Amino acid sequence: MREALPSRVGRRGLLAAGGVLGVVLGVGGCEPLTASQGSTAEPAETPEAAPEVVFPLEEGPMTVHVELARTEAERAKGLGGHDPLGPEDGMLFVFAQAAPHAFWMKGMTFPLDIMWIEDGQVVHLEHDLPPSGPEETDATRPVFVPQAPARYVLEVNAGFAEAHGIGVGSPVELSGI
Repeated sequence: MREALPSRVGRRGLLAAGGVLGVVLGVGGCEPLTASQGSTAEPAETPEAAPEVVFPLEEGPMTVHVELARTEAERAKGLGGHDPLGPEDGMLFVFAQAAPHAFWMKGMTFPLDIMWIEDGQVVHLEHDLPPSGPEETDATRPVFVPQAPARYVLEVNAGFAEAHGIGVGSPVELSGI
């Protein structure tokens, strides 16, 4: 499977690269940062089934039980201040539109893999992102920008993607979202 090229850039470089980064969403954990966040449209349906992200792997499906971050407030908080995730748990960020939704690790206390998902596949992946360091400031904290637009972003424990052979192009099924 292909692996995404690193896209770690500082905030200054991000702005110079075309203004992808627009507004920082409040104070919180691993949170999205995009210029397209003006939309407040939310999905119309409330899921009846528990939300899951399923990777149909050769050895059988790998199911991630997810907490949903659908509203601007939920996306701003993200996993910041959250207890560590279980081995098959994650958070799925749901946006109204596909866009290059940028994320950072502000307020995180444990490392993550972050996957951007669009059209039933992983379109970008960042591996083993460390939690925020005590010396980081908003001006120096790395920002992670996908190379392709996506409507969904999945955060799981660091090492999850590698342990399950998941990379860019891997198929993904969303259930109860």
